[in-house]
Amino acid sequence: MSFMVAPPPADADARREFKYPYLACEIFCCELDAVFATLCEDECELFGRIVRFIDTNEPLRPMLAGYFGKVVGCVVARRAPETTRFFQTHPKYLRLLVRKIENLAVAEVLLRLVGADDPGVSPMQGMLMSAIHGADQTGWLAETTLLDQLLDALGDAPSDADAEDRLVSEASPDAADAADAASPARSDRAASSSTVASRRANAAEVLVGIARGAPSALADRLATADAVEKLFAKGLESSADAPAENKAVPTYGSCSDGSSGANDVDAASATPPLPATAHSGAAASPLVNVIDIAIAVLDAKRAAGPAQAMQAFLAAETGEAPPEPRRAPAAAVAACLRALPRLAAFLDLAGDASAQKTTWGAMTPPLGLKRVKVVDLVATLVGARSEAAAAPIVASGALPLCVGLFRRYPFNNFLHHHVERMCRDVLEWGHPALLAHLFAAEEAGGCDVVGVVTQAPRAVATARGPARAGNLGHVTRLSNVLVGVAAGANVAEDAEDAEAKDVEVNAVQEKEKDPDPNDPGETPDDNSRRENDATGSPRAAAARARAASAFVKEQLESDPRWAAYQEGELASRNALENTRAWRCGRPIGMDDPDDDDDGDDDGDFDLGAGAGFSRDAYDR
Repeated sequence: MSFMVAPPPADADARREFKYPYLACEIFCCELDAVFATLCEDECELFGRIVRFIDTNEPLRPMLAGYFGKVVGCVVARRAPETTRFFQTHPKYLRLLVRKIENLAVAEVLLRLVGADDPGVSPMQGMLMSAIHGADQTGWLAETTLLDQLLDALGDAPSDADAEDRLVSEASPDAADAADAASPARSDRAASSSTVASRRANAAEVLVGIARGAPSALADRLATADAVEKLFAKGLESSADAPAENKAVPTYGSCSDGSSGANDVDAASATPPLPATAHSGAAASPLVNVIDIAIAVLDAKRAAGPAQAMQAFLAAETGEAPPEPRRAPAAAVAACLRALPRLAAFLDLAGDASAQKTTWGAMTPPLGLKRVKVVDLVATLVGARSEAAAAPIVASGALPLCVGLFRRYPFNNFLHHHVERMCRDVLEWGHPALLAHLFAAEEAGGCDVVGVVTQAPRAVATARGPARAGNLGHVTRLSNVLVGVAAGANVAEDAEDAEAKDVEVNAVQEKEKDPDPNDPGETPDDNSRRENDATGSPRAAAARARAASAFVKEQLESDPRWAAYQEGELASRNALENTRAWRCGRPIGMDDPDDDDDGDDDGDFDLGAGAGFSRDAYDR
């Protein structure tokens, strides 16, 4: 163990420095139960010796930190009860893990502790373990200050120091002494912008893992209004540090958003340095990390924990009704809506004079990851389909700004995906205020969705000559959604849902007339759900779908641009993309009658479904 946790002496040979630490790590991770049992005996004395590796004021050695993360992750996964008692008995090590979270191996240990990452366990094994040991094995963490520490880590280094000092006052005296000795290290972290950026990004990954592990007590705490408001305070506080001339209109890049983002500043500094864009990965802006967390909290598709997956699997095997889909927490939606006006201001391009050279020409200003993430959050709020969210979304003016970016940047499929998803959710939801806002003219503050699809540029002037616009595929798909809604496609689906609900209510009523003596009876949750079903909400949804279909049909028929577009370009485009009509080169399996049965598949890659420290995916 000393080979793995103790730095080698200055005169050590290569075997002591490289070979023995590697072999020690492999021995501890060899999946032998006797090894894990030995590490956790005597109240985890040997395991505590490994964990004390991070109790230092010096930067961790990268190689040894990797071995530390691998061994601790294996022990936590295979000896969860013993390691849980260890961390409960020694809470200072949770604080030390957060203090060293800028190290990737330490962040992976935290991910394992919150139940968000276990590469040694397959998804099916994880679901079975959740069913056997209980859905929430991390409830004890909700009673600690771990969530507050992670939220504090999203801010700048001074905020981290203040948070640690506050936590130390509640800890044991020996922990306070260790934290006082650590103050020089905190000063060093403040001086290193790259360390602060890694700290923010890794803390965000752990918080995203917590949100995606819902339902759990820790995820419930993260979804509260106070936590989400603190989240946005950490992401938006950097705008307060911007120069005074930039405060009126939040430009895309202020100096606090990153060290540099200008790719065309020469070495002689003849060109004035440009403001930082958001193309520099984790150092771009803390707001990018914050929005990632907020989206994970809101989006049920990106927060389907193993318990939900196991319930759906068991329901499919037994033939029972699947569990109801997870809804966006109302408190989190309300907190995001309060921050939406400030977020929407970042989508306004006025006053941003930065530029970036690309392979097809110069972008002035560049779009950047921060704006793409704001658009993603707006689309997620629309997709939550909360009645209370409709009016604030319209009032913020975010939808027209998103549509304007869709038109202006023809070669960013991230952006096109989110805007198309946003418009499709508005059409399928059928909320009257949002529908009217979507079809209203630009002069009236609307989105003019008909103009988006009929007047989208087909070619873009580039440095290499005219090129086909990259968003035309999304334009065609959005046009087909308009055709489907006008034809009443969503009305039929909602009518089927209403009929299914009626059948369920009738079955419940028949059951009440002739109860089963062996049935234990209904729980209060079953009672409330039955009352909600009996109130006619499915029929109300069907009525809203009919009204939305009639409204969309009226808007399309009254717009002269639509008829010419539908009969001309849209018809030819659909004929060209009809894979069933191809005479040669058709992919195998295209004639499968079941390939269109999955109504939940929108045919596009889910850009937010990835996980596991992929903060620089946008750069790649």
